[in-house]
Amino acid sequence: MSEPNPENEWTRQLDEATGTNQLLPILQDLASQEDVRGIARRCLELLAHKESEIRVWAAEALESAARPDAVETEELTQWLAGLLDQQAAVTKKPFVWPGAEKPAEPAKKPEDDLAISLLADQLYWTATMLGRIGPDAASAVSVLARLEKLSEDVNAKPFHDAAARAKVMRTRCTA
Repeated sequence: MSEPNPENEWTRQLDEATGTNQLLPILQDLASQEDVRGIARRCLELLAHKESEIRVWAAEALESAARPDAVETEELTQWLAGLLDQQAAVTKKPFVWPGAEKPAEPAKKPEDDLAISLLADQLYWTATMLGRIGPDAASAVSVLARLEKLSEDVNAKPFHDAAARAKVMRTRCTA
């Protein structure tokens, strides 16, 4: 195991890495660290990377290494709000006048399912990161509540795990 890098060094390495061959060893090394600040947002972005191996190691880094602090609250809250806007666009159904025939559903493509799954992962982990901040992330409670509300939406089933996570994390932010 390598010596722990200061947080700003991890952030710099993640920001400067341009391809899978550079990102993968950084994420693998990062996943073996503990309590690293300043990396959550970049790792959350990497959860939607085109390469599945990068996504897996970004999740590992979030699980084991990422420990955001209060300074990251605003950035993570804005990130979550943006993800929720994306989710709303994905699950939005066209308006149909009462009594009118419903339009045919467009055929789903496998890449649509993947995009929804990746977005669900990003929502789940963003809620988790805000919960790890705890009461210092109290300003994120309304956005977490918005995510939690997806549990009531039958059209948002792929996001129900993230909604359940938001419920738990919201209580940590208000404790």
